[in-house]
Amino acid sequence: MFNTKELFTIEILSGRLKTCKVAFPTNQQWIDLAKKRKSIRRKTGRGFSPMWEEPNKEVADLALITSIIREGNIADYDKFEATKMVARLSKADVSGIEHEDENFRIHMDVFGTSTSIVLKCLTQQELHQLDLEAAPVTHGARQTELYVNLAAFSPVWDRTFVSSEGYAEESNIPIVHQVAAINEVVSYMKEFEERVAGE
Repeated sequence: MFNTKELFTIEILSGRLKTCKVAFPTNQQWIDLAKKRKSIRRKTGRGFSPMWEEPNKEVADLALITSIIREGNIADYDKFEATKMVARLSKADVSGIEHEDENFRIHMDVFGTSTSIVLKCLTQQELHQLDLEAAPVTHGARQTELYVNLAAFSPVWDRTFVSSEGYAEESNIPIVHQVAAINEVVSYMKEFEERVAGE
């Protein structure tokens, strides 16, 4: 069972085996981290660079791990190891989706276990709002910035959530799991529209 109220043990093999226990990040911590991990595309002499960069990613990840480590010495970890730890904590790999009447059941592999979430079908208005708000882009004179606005998914989650399996009764469903489930439904709906449009 996935339980955000328990400590999570993370093992990292980097120079040697390192083990620590961390609290699972709160939803607000995930929202703040996504903002700090903004992607930047810099303007060059011939236009924009073809590559998006995340210059603050590792520093932001280390700051998060520093704030949630409960057992172990944070001085033993560098920013690159912190990024590996964040990747494990945020794991929400969709393994399948089932369309059940008006609902969708999304199966996910998360850190340490598997879960499933049932959501109602999104409306076209909600799809439009997510397109506008989920990944805001800021255009500057020298660069373009983009980040994932996790908070934009919360109103959709509140309206569409039906039930879940694999989570402890006292556990929250982390926003990173919520976003993964919603995005899978969004992808399903867009693929459906493309399929029927081509018939």
